[in-house]
Amino acid sequence: CWIESALMRLLLFGVPLAIILIINFIFYALTVRNIRRNLKKVRVQVQRKFKNKKQIVPGEHDVKIYTRMMAITGFGWTIGFINWALPDNQKGFIDMLSVIFQYLYILLNATTGIFIFAVFTTTR
Repeated sequence: CWIESALMRLLLFGVPLAIILIINFIFYALTVRNIRRNLKKVRVQVQRKFKNKKQIVPGEHDVKIYTRMMAITGFGWTIGFINWALPDNQKGFIDMLSVIFQYLYILLNATTGIFIFAVFTTTR
């Protein structure tokens, strides 16, 4: 990175990225909670209507899609944040870990489109 100061990297990259990751996690958790709450209501209504016949409840597949999308879109930036938080100019295991996280970050962010394609085309 061309920003040499650790404080400036924290202010310009670390803090905004941490805020975005936290907000994304909160919104994701609220979305899943609301979907599950509504699914329980729908499941009760479907069971009453069809009297123990096995029925597909609308919306069950949505939680799986949201989980896949969260993993695809959030995981790469979480790896990037962890990589950023690792100390610079270390020797041994920390240096090897930093290199692994750098390659994972590049790979995950460069191939997001391929992962999205795979998620939506490899379903039943």
